[in-house]
Amino acid sequence: MLIRSFLSFVVLSVLVSPVLAEAYLGGDEKGNGGVTIHCPSNKEKAYEVLDLYEAKEVYGMKLEPAEGRNFMLLADAYLERIARVNPNRAKLYREYLLSWQHEAHMIPGNDFADIPDVGWAVKPKDCEFVQVVAQFQQPRVGKRYFVNADIWNQLDEENKAALMIHEFMYREGLLEKNSFTSSTGLRFFNGFVHSQEMNKATLKTYIEAVRVAGFQDADAHGYSILLRSPKGAVGGSSYAVDYYDDNHVVGAVLGPEIPIRGPHGQIQNVSCPAEKSKEMEHYIRLHSTGHAREIKISCFVDFNLKTTYAAGEMTGSHFFYNLDGTINTVKAYPGTKQRWDGAFKYESYGKFHIERGIDIRGGYVLGFHHPGGELQSVCMGRNHIDYSNSWLVGRFGDHISLRDNSKEGTGQGNLLIFDRDGNYEQRVYTQDYDDCNNW
Repeated sequence: MLIRSFLSFVVLSVLVSPVLAEAYLGGDEKGNGGVTIHCPSNKEKAYEVLDLYEAKEVYGMKLEPAEGRNFMLLADAYLERIARVNPNRAKLYREYLLSWQHEAHMIPGNDFADIPDVGWAVKPKDCEFVQVVAQFQQPRVGKRYFVNADIWNQLDEENKAALMIHEFMYREGLLEKNSFTSSTGLRFFNGFVHSQEMNKATLKTYIEAVRVAGFQDADAHGYSILLRSPKGAVGGSSYAVDYYDDNHVVGAVLGPEIPIRGPHGQIQNVSCPAEKSKEMEHYIRLHSTGHAREIKISCFVDFNLKTTYAAGEMTGSHFFYNLDGTINTVKAYPGTKQRWDGAFKYESYGKFHIERGIDIRGGYVLGFHHPGGELQSVCMGRNHIDYSNSWLVGRFGDHISLRDNSKEGTGQGNLLIFDRDGNYEQRVYTQDYDDCNNW
């Protein structure tokens, strides 16, 4: 959040020298404070985490405590609820959980100054907000969280876990892609995770709760999807998520790290260079089974491809999958300035890679046998350049020409058909075949 955060002078004077104190308080340090509600008249529970109070009194949720003997086990149990539908977020928070013990510094005998990050909030009459935790993005003296030990020791294990998870959520919220400016949204999300609503939530309900919280991304069927542009929790563009039903996504914008599944199920994470990445052009369409149906990315990516008869590197930008998740087709589209390849060269050990280029009007398509994932066809686009130097080497070492037999070398490209044993038949495009740019 874009505000200056601080502890009271008396606390800093105990912890650090004047030089370190200046380093803490100077510049644009982003901070966050975990807040409780203190009600002196409540003899049974004098302190309650604000997130849990608002979940009940503002959002009408019914809290459903997890099982655990202490706050660490309880926190892990709540993170397991998240892991059911959002494993990447749960993994991140568990990393924070493991570091809590050595990143948190308990400070007894002092009051903390308020940190103005609460945003809109409510509390019972005759009660007060009390700062319990101050979090710093850039830890000093090896500590990230400074905790009021006197109040912490008065919290029950449930509220300790809730306060700790609040800090983990805000730590994610402070990442540049999220850039939270207040804790209003994450308090809603923390309360949601602690409630019955989370335990019975569908994928759609959960994703929309993440959207309300202001986070940029969520998970769907093993893919990271974007809910908005990286311009802060307020403002920016919101991205639609389309659903088959409440538990199955049909379409969404993909995050920057994209898992590509190859012919025999192997998965490789690929990403576009920052200068070539256009996130709205990374999208996924899914089958009702939850398997990817189509993945389109905004650049050419190199990925490893292995079949029984060939293995190596290739490029692609558009991937199609069968109902069971096996790969069906790979397309590569030419750039507006660069020439990209549609011809393959088999090297030693059966490896192949893109060898020559296709001009701005061409493209190439690979097809795969199903099931099995063996190469079925190579379709060259129109206006392929320099056919005389584009070639394949077959399984027996024979060279396969990819020129199109036209006099000027600018006619329709070749179509190579392979059987399941790697044997091939070469065809030249005629009127009987569609241009593979339209495949």
